[in-house]
Amino acid sequence: MIRYRLSFSLAVILLILVGCTSQSGSDPVRIIGNTMGTSYSVQLDILPADVSADQLKDQLEVILADITRQMSTYEPDSEISQFNQSTSTDWIAVSEPLALLVSVAEGHSLLSGGALDITVGPLVELWGFGPQLSSQQPETAAIQATREYIGHDLLEWRSQPSALRKQHPELQLDLSAIAKGYGVDMLAQHLNSLGISNYLVDIGGELRAAGMNPDEQPWQIGVQQPDAAGPQAKLVLSLSDQSVATSGDYLNFYIEDGQRYSHILDPRTGYPVFHQTASVTVVAETTTLADVWATTLLVLGEEQGIKLAELHNIAALFMVREGEDFRVSLSSEVIGLLDS
Repeated sequence: MIRYRLSFSLAVILLILVGCTSQSGSDPVRIIGNTMGTSYSVQLDILPADVSADQLKDQLEVILADITRQMSTYEPDSEISQFNQSTSTDWIAVSEPLALLVSVAEGHSLLSGGALDITVGPLVELWGFGPQLSSQQPETAAIQATREYIGHDLLEWRSQPSALRKQHPELQLDLSAIAKGYGVDMLAQHLNSLGISNYLVDIGGELRAAGMNPDEQPWQIGVQQPDAAGPQAKLVLSLSDQSVATSGDYLNFYIEDGQRYSHILDPRTGYPVFHQTASVTVVAETTTLADVWATTLLVLGEEQGIKLAELHNIAALFMVREGEDFRVSLSSEVIGLLDS
């Protein structure tokens, strides 16, 4: 058996900023740091007169720390961890942001017929793609037993007052398919509140491009192949006041007897997806939506994913394996965003 696994901090990010040079000759302001098990960066053309780069970084990291306290499954005292540890089937009060993201995810579960499911975490661990890697495929009986407490229909949510309820005491949540995108949106919201209109925010490859780049042109975001050795874009997206996110199966997988098993599981079957779609890139109004749509469409794969993207007017780009190469498949909405 051959197993490959990359941490988010080491993984090749499939979205890259295509180089630009400021027309004014001044260097853009860059703020970088770590969050959510990966890195973040913020690039903007100019700081407000009353805020230094260090002050802005402190403000942004307060926002990111709040999100971590709410949504990190790696923090035992986080809000989501406490919910997961509880075996109560009564309503449990949660913060408004947590309830909001659950509601967005639940909506996409319904749209996709259950392809997206934020309760799938225990199955991911069972297949050996969690913190503790395993080289053994689970028995069918174990998969079926775990599926007893997997399913978006076993979770209830409400907004007033914000609360969640389990219909099975062992149900657990994992918002990794949406939390980074939400984090980008919260940083962007803060930049907007300071009157900053031209910026690029990135958390682990999920991006928000606002206004214009230092060349006073739309931001140029390159999309790489999943196996690309260097930062060479296969296609370039031209974006302004839009968000983009990529979901891929290249971070964590193994090969056994010629079959590729990735960490992308189909909650409807309990097994890894076996289609040839390697990654999906989505452009949307918010990074939260781009993030959750990218994961949803990746689980569905090219054939079903394109149909759903067309139905809901989603700008999506699919990278599909064909032997040793990749084929690009586009939804109608994304074609106008390609840089010519």
